[in-house]
Amino acid sequence: NRPVVEETLAPGQAVDGTITIENQGDEPLPMDVYLQDWEYLDGGNGDKLFSAPGTSPWSASAWISYHPSRLTIPPRGTTAVEYTIRVPENARGGHTAVLFFESGLGQLPPDQTGVTVQYTGRIGSLFEINAAGTVQRAGEITELSVSEPSADRPLALTYTFRNTGNVLVRPKAYFNIVDLAGAYLGRGEFPQRYTFPGRSGIASSEWTG
Repeated sequence: NRPVVEETLAPGQAVDGTITIENQGDEPLPMDVYLQDWEYLDGGNGDKLFSAPGTSPWSASAWISYHPSRLTIPPRGTTAVEYTIRVPENARGGHTAVLFFESGLGQLPPDQTGVTVQYTGRIGSLFEINAAGTVQRAGEITELSVSEPSADRPLALTYTFRNTGNVLVRPKAYFNIVDLAGAYLGRGEFPQRYTFPGRSGIASSEWTG
Protein backbone atom coordinates (compact mmCIF):
# COMPACT_ATOMS: atom_id res chain seq x y z
CA ASN A 1 0.00 0.00 0.00
CA ARG A 2 3.05 2.31 0.07
CA PRO A 3 5.10 1.98 -3.12
CA VAL A 4 7.03 5.11 -2.10
CA VAL A 5 7.88 6.20 1.45
CA GLU A 6 9.01 9.83 1.59
CA GLU A 7 10.29 11.36 4.82
CA THR A 8 12.11 14.58 5.73
CA LEU A 9 13.65 14.17 9.17
CA ALA A 10 16.10 16.20 11.19
CA PRO A 11 19.49 14.57 11.78
CA GLY A 12 19.10 12.40 14.88
CA GLN A 13 15.32 12.08 14.47
CA ALA A 14 13.41 8.78 14.14
CA VAL A 15 9.99 7.86 12.80
CA ASP A 16 7.93 4.65 12.73
CA GLY A 17 5.68 3.41 9.95
CA THR A 18 3.78 0.45 8.55
CA ILE A 19 3.58 -1.12 5.09
CA THR A 20 0.63 -3.40 4.33
CA ILE A 21 0.92 -6.21 1.77
CA GLU A 22 -2.20 -7.78 0.29
CA ASN A 23 -2.49 -11.34 -1.00
CA GLN A 24 -4.98 -11.27 -3.89
CA GLY A 25 -4.73 -15.02 -4.47
CA ASP A 26 -6.54 -18.02 -3.05
CA GLU A 27 -3.47 -19.69 -1.49
CA PRO A 28 -1.22 -18.65 1.43
CA LEU A 29 1.67 -16.54 0.17
CA PRO A 30 5.04 -16.81 1.97
CA MET A 31 7.34 -13.82 1.47
CA ASP A 32 10.90 -12.85 2.36
CA VAL A 33 11.47 -9.21 3.29
CA TYR A 34 14.86 -7.55 2.80
CA LEU A 35 16.55 -4.20 2.17
CA GLN A 36 18.61 -3.07 -0.80
CA ASP A 37 19.98 0.21 -2.13
CA TRP A 38 18.61 1.86 -5.26
CA GLU A 39 19.51 4.79 -7.48
CA TYR A 40 18.51 6.24 -10.85
CA LEU A 41 20.96 5.50 -13.63
CA ASP A 42 22.53 8.29 -15.66
CA GLY A 43 20.43 9.40 -18.62
CA GLY A 44 17.31 10.28 -16.67
CA ASN A 45 14.82 7.82 -18.17
CA GLY A 46 13.94 6.34 -14.76
CA ASP A 47 15.89 3.08 -15.00
CA LYS A 48 17.03 1.98 -11.54
CA LEU A 49 20.08 0.18 -10.25
CA PHE A 50 19.47 -2.10 -7.26
CA SER A 51 22.47 -3.14 -5.18
CA ALA A 52 23.45 -4.66 -1.85
CA PRO A 53 22.78 -2.56 1.26
CA GLY A 54 25.46 0.04 1.91
CA THR A 55 27.01 -0.04 -1.58
CA SER A 56 25.38 3.12 -2.96
CA PRO A 57 26.83 6.52 -1.93
CA TRP A 58 23.22 7.56 -1.24
CA SER A 59 22.36 4.47 0.81
CA ALA A 60 19.81 4.76 3.61
CA SER A 61 19.72 1.01 4.29
CA ALA A 62 21.59 1.37 7.59
CA TRP A 63 18.97 3.90 8.73
CA ILE A 64 16.06 1.44 8.45
CA SER A 65 15.05 -1.45 10.70
CA TYR A 66 11.96 -3.58 10.08
CA HIS A 67 10.01 -6.59 11.32
CA PRO A 68 9.32 -9.34 10.35
CA SER A 69 11.86 -10.51 7.78
CA ARG A 70 9.69 -13.45 6.73
CA LEU A 71 5.90 -13.67 6.67
CA THR A 72 2.99 -15.60 5.24
CA ILE A 73 -0.04 -13.70 3.98
CA PRO A 74 -3.33 -15.61 4.27
CA PRO A 75 -5.51 -16.06 1.16
CA ARG A 76 -7.32 -12.82 0.30
CA GLY A 77 -5.76 -11.32 3.40
CA THR A 78 -3.21 -8.70 4.43
CA THR A 79 -0.10 -8.59 6.58
CA ALA A 80 1.79 -5.59 7.90
CA VAL A 81 5.51 -4.93 8.15
CA GLU A 82 6.59 -2.34 10.69
CA TYR A 83 9.67 -0.20 10.13
CA THR A 84 11.67 2.49 11.89
CA ILE A 85 13.81 5.14 10.20
CA ARG A 86 16.62 6.66 12.28
CA VAL A 87 18.56 9.47 10.60
CA PRO A 88 22.17 9.75 11.84
CA GLU A 89 23.37 12.99 13.42
CA ASN A 90 25.86 13.54 10.59
CA ALA A 91 23.36 12.92 7.76
CA ARG A 92 23.31 15.38 4.87
CA GLY A 93 21.13 15.60 1.77
CA GLY A 94 18.99 12.81 0.39
CA HIS A 95 19.38 9.06 0.81
CA THR A 96 17.46 6.08 -0.53
CA ALA A 97 16.74 2.40 0.06
CA VAL A 98 14.13 -0.15 -1.02
CA LEU A 99 12.31 -2.73 1.08
CA PHE A 100 11.63 -5.74 -1.13
CA PHE A 101 8.91 -8.35 -0.64
CA GLU A 102 9.84 -11.54 -2.52
CA SER A 103 7.96 -14.77 -3.06
CA GLY A 104 8.50 -17.96 -5.03
CA LEU A 105 6.22 -18.26 -8.06
CA GLY A 106 6.93 -21.86 -8.96
CA GLN A 107 9.61 -24.08 -10.40
CA LEU A 108 10.30 -26.30 -13.39
CA PRO A 109 10.72 -30.08 -13.04
CA PRO A 110 14.37 -31.21 -12.74
CA ASP A 111 16.16 -31.73 -16.05
CA GLN A 112 18.24 -34.79 -16.94
CA THR A 113 21.09 -33.57 -14.74
CA GLY A 114 18.80 -32.87 -11.78
CA VAL A 115 18.93 -29.07 -12.14
CA THR A 116 15.76 -27.22 -11.14
CA VAL A 117 14.90 -23.65 -12.11
CA GLN A 118 12.83 -21.70 -9.59
CA TYR A 119 10.96 -18.48 -10.43
CA THR A 120 10.54 -15.69 -7.91
CA GLY A 121 8.81 -12.33 -8.04
CA ARG A 122 9.24 -9.28 -5.91
CA ILE A 123 7.68 -5.88 -5.30
CA GLY A 124 9.29 -3.04 -3.43
CA SER A 125 8.63 0.08 -1.39
CA LEU A 126 11.09 2.82 -2.32
CA PHE A 127 12.39 4.91 0.59
CA GLU A 128 13.39 8.51 -0.11
CA ILE A 129 14.72 10.15 3.04
CA ASN A 130 15.96 13.74 3.29
CA ALA A 131 17.93 15.18 6.21
CA ALA A 132 16.03 18.33 7.12
CA GLY A 133 17.98 21.58 6.99
CA THR A 134 20.71 20.10 4.76
CA VAL A 135 18.86 19.67 1.45
CA GLN A 136 20.33 21.41 -1.60
CA ARG A 137 17.88 21.03 -4.49
CA ALA A 138 19.64 22.48 -7.51
CA GLY A 139 20.31 21.86 -11.17
CA GLU A 140 21.38 23.44 -14.42
CA ILE A 141 20.68 23.17 -18.14
CA THR A 142 23.99 22.13 -19.66
CA GLU A 143 22.82 21.74 -23.26
CA LEU A 144 19.89 22.99 -25.32
CA SER A 145 19.28 22.39 -29.02
CA VAL A 146 16.46 23.45 -31.34
CA SER A 147 16.44 22.13 -34.89
CA GLU A 148 15.05 24.16 -37.77
CA PRO A 149 11.70 22.76 -38.91
CA SER A 150 10.99 21.90 -42.53
CA ALA A 151 8.03 20.85 -44.63
CA ASP A 152 8.53 17.19 -43.75
CA ARG A 153 10.03 17.48 -40.28
CA PRO A 154 8.68 19.03 -37.07
CA LEU A 155 10.56 21.37 -34.78
CA ALA A 156 12.79 19.21 -32.54
CA LEU A 157 13.95 20.30 -29.09
CA THR A 158 16.40 18.60 -26.73
CA TYR A 159 17.85 19.65 -23.40
CA THR A 160 20.22 18.16 -20.84
CA PHE A 161 19.59 18.73 -17.13
CA ARG A 162 22.36 18.13 -14.60
CA ASN A 163 21.53 17.61 -10.93
CA THR A 164 23.97 19.82 -9.01
CA GLY A 165 22.32 19.37 -5.59
CA ASN A 166 22.44 16.63 -2.97
CA VAL A 167 18.97 15.08 -3.38
CA LEU A 168 17.22 13.33 -6.25
CA VAL A 169 15.38 15.66 -8.64
CA ARG A 170 12.67 14.80 -11.17
CA PRO A 171 12.51 17.80 -13.52
CA LYS A 172 9.51 18.36 -15.77
CA ALA A 173 9.91 20.93 -18.56
CA TYR A 174 7.54 22.74 -20.93
CA PHE A 175 8.06 25.05 -23.89
CA ASN A 176 6.06 27.84 -25.53
CA ILE A 177 6.25 28.86 -29.20
CA VAL A 178 5.95 32.61 -29.87
CA ASP A 179 6.83 34.76 -32.87
CA LEU A 180 8.96 37.90 -32.90
CA ALA A 181 5.90 40.02 -32.23
CA GLY A 182 5.16 37.99 -29.10
CA ALA A 183 2.12 36.20 -30.51
CA TYR A 184 1.50 32.82 -28.91
CA LEU A 185 1.54 29.94 -31.40
CA GLY A 186 1.57 26.82 -29.26
CA ARG A 187 3.17 24.89 -26.46
CA GLY A 188 4.49 21.44 -25.65
CA GLU A 189 6.15 19.44 -22.93
CA PHE A 190 9.13 17.22 -22.38
CA PRO A 191 8.99 13.79 -20.71
CA GLN A 192 9.84 13.87 -17.03
CA ARG A 193 13.44 13.06 -16.12
CA TYR A 194 14.83 11.30 -13.05
CA THR A 195 18.24 12.30 -11.70
CA PHE A 196 20.45 11.59 -8.73
CA PRO A 197 23.06 14.09 -7.48
CA GLY A 198 25.83 14.60 -10.00
CA ARG A 199 23.93 12.83 -12.78
CA SER A 200 22.21 14.12 -15.89
CA GLY A 201 18.98 13.52 -17.76
CA ILE A 202 18.33 14.14 -21.46
CA ALA A 203 14.82 14.94 -22.70
CA SER A 204 13.54 15.48 -26.24
CA SER A 205 10.29 16.74 -27.66
CA GLU A 206 8.91 18.14 -30.91
CA TRP A 207 6.28 20.54 -32.17
CA THR A 208 4.32 20.54 -35.40
CA GLY A 209 2.71 23.82 -36.35
